[in-house]
Amino acid sequence: MRKIIMTLIVVLGATALYAQQTTDQATTSNSKSRYITNGFWDNWFVQLNAGAQTYFGDHNKQMKFSERITPAFDIAAGKWFAPFFGTRLMLHGFGYKGATQNGAHSTGVSIPGVLGEEYGLSYQKIDFMNLHIDFMFDISNMIGGYRQDRFWSVQPYIGLGWIYTWSKPTNHSVTYNAGINNALRINDKFNINIDIRGGMLNDVFDGEVGGRSHEGFLSTTVGLTYNFKARGWDYSSRNH
Repeated sequence: MRKIIMTLIVVLGATALYAQQTTDQATTSNSKSRYITNGFWDNWFVQLNAGAQTYFGDHNKQMKFSERITPAFDIAAGKWFAPFFGTRLMLHGFGYKGATQNGAHSTGVSIPGVLGEEYGLSYQKIDFMNLHIDFMFDISNMIGGYRQDRFWSVQPYIGLGWIYTWSKPTNHSVTYNAGINNALRINDKFNINIDIRGGMLNDVFDGEVGGRSHEGFLSTTVGLTYNFKARGWDYSSRNH
């Protein structure tokens, strides 16, 4: 676990250094978006979100969808290297609900109904954490040009991570994450986040082996971002 966490941190740091080197003193080709990049310690942010999530396992479709929804929590730190590109390291968790046939992560409560009785299904609960690095793109700045006072910014992202469950049977898997973060500006310091995320992981993570190579998850969280100084970018003198 420690090695994988350190690897993700090293990847984030290396990405930060590479992106900073390649964007320093750069400007965009669009004159209305021309800007001067900041130093490495500028444009950092932290996020704290909460919401709901669900897991798509081998037998979970035998449950009511409402029974599969669990609380979701996110905490993250990241940096914008330019108005249109950034990265973040996020810890996401912390419990999935599903159905099990072989007793993995079972709560000991049988699932009622014909299919539940026929296949011997019981409810399961999987405690987990998902640590992932996301590569974020602000398409509002890409399309509309950089504006620090923009109220709504659409920020799609893709990411790679590692998920671990400490409840028996313990297991882990690489995760492939993708989503859209909607940033609603309160002021220069704070944004409201609406983050919609989906992902894939190994089929055996939940202790069940089905006919698919991967299973999935989906979450929606809402929270706050705090932006550290410097919080924006100055326009290049070549615009004037």
